[in-house]
Amino acid sequence: MDQQTQREVRLKLLDRWSNQSSGAAAADPNSAVSYIGSTYSFAINAYVVGFNGLSANTLAADHYQLDSLRGESWFQEMVAADGAVCTSGTYKDESGGGVFRYYLFKGRLVKDHITGEPVGVVFFKISEAKYAEAMGSAHNQNRQAYILDGEDRVISSWYKPDIGQRLGELQGWTGESVKEEGYGVARTAAGDEVMVVRVPVEGTGFTFVELIPLSQLVGPVRSLRFYAFLLLGAIVLLIALADLLFTRWMTSPILALKGTMDRFSQGELDVRVQTDRGDELGQLALSFDHMAQRTQSLIRSIEDKERLKRKAELDFLQAQINPHFIYNTLSSVRFMVAMGKNDEAEEMLIRFVKMMRYITDKTDKLVPLTEEVEQIQNYAEILRYRYPDSFSIAYDIDPAAGARQIPSFILQPTIENAVYHNLQTGGPPCKIRVRARYRAGVLRITVTDNGQGIDKERLQRIKSFSIKMDDSVGIANIHSRLELVYGSGSYLKVRSQKGLGTSVLYHIEEGEGPA
Repeated sequence: MDQQTQREVRLKLLDRWSNQSSGAAAADPNSAVSYIGSTYSFAINAYVVGFNGLSANTLAADHYQLDSLRGESWFQEMVAADGAVCTSGTYKDESGGGVFRYYLFKGRLVKDHITGEPVGVVFFKISEAKYAEAMGSAHNQNRQAYILDGEDRVISSWYKPDIGQRLGELQGWTGESVKEEGYGVARTAAGDEVMVVRVPVEGTGFTFVELIPLSQLVGPVRSLRFYAFLLLGAIVLLIALADLLFTRWMTSPILALKGTMDRFSQGELDVRVQTDRGDELGQLALSFDHMAQRTQSLIRSIEDKERLKRKAELDFLQAQINPHFIYNTLSSVRFMVAMGKNDEAEEMLIRFVKMMRYITDKTDKLVPLTEEVEQIQNYAEILRYRYPDSFSIAYDIDPAAGARQIPSFILQPTIENAVYHNLQTGGPPCKIRVRARYRAGVLRITVTDNGQGIDKERLQRIKSFSIKMDDSVGIANIHSRLELVYGSGSYLKVRSQKGLGTSVLYHIEEGEGPA
């Protein structure tokens, strides 16, 4: 085959396989194909190597023989592909120089059209600089770009020592979260986050990868968001200021009237609207003043009537207690005289006179707890003359509690019920204890006994505080007196269990009444 024929064969082979690559290609006068890029000018060489030992190529100075190719891995891949187009990784040519030392091989096995037997291989030797040039502006000091093969190994990079390494090892990633459409985020060993953009290279098994620091992407967005928020805040502030001024101009008279109404509703009955307006708001304020003055007069009238009613109820309850107490005391004296115990009866009458004087002077007053205890002692001595060894009373009154003021005759009915109930049930001597404590404005007096207790049915009747029920009259009256004097926060509570005694609690909250 002469030189002209070889040249024609080479050009036909080049035309047939040129669609396997990209870029502008043409044959130069020296039988080589030159690729002209924006920065580099480099060659794409075509080769045909037959299994019969013949070979042809587009660059006379560069030859490949079958024996030298058998040990190359890329050649073995082409043969194993059985006619499919193969693209190798990047190889370093030690005989080259600069960026032209790195090449890829792309080719396929050629078969006889009749027998189907392999007759040779045809391939291109493509400079890696072609791919690096194709990445263009994707590479700068902040952004990096690579072309990877199917195993994530670098086959093209602007920084040539990266070629052949895996991308993850190269960047020292701790992990990459892959998202839809080839976008993902990875974190480098230094702790920086980068966006990983993966785009398949059409016609090959390669992937174009661009690494963009998130700070570079987010920075302008954050700046824009900051100025947007700043502008929005300024607009909102101006709108709020305008709204405030307009609202004050429109509603200040109404707000003043509302404030006066609120103060009036909270008990400031003397408050009035101060205005000299002659419009509708002025008329409304004048109407409110008239209404407030009339309401104040009505409230004071109602308060006076309630005060009189309260005193009448208290006097009625006190009148119920006194005859009940006097009857029981005189009955005890009568029993002592009948038994011929005149000295004891005289002592009882002396103590009874002291109690009657106490009743006369204190019936509608508050007295110190110590005075009430003293009268209980007189009452207990009178009962002890009649029922010797039937009961005993112990007192535990702290000084703070003893000085507190309480309604008179609120302890005597409880002591009386404890003594007589135990006598009626025939139990052992009754031990009664009176204990009083004062803490944080609350006086608590507890009267307990170890008697036979009260059955559930009778206890329920007593707890109902109905004044129509036998011996619960005194308990009901005491409960009502506490509420009348101190308010609903003060009360009388009875606890009892059959066979385990009874406890009566006086709970007095002085914050709602007199001290």
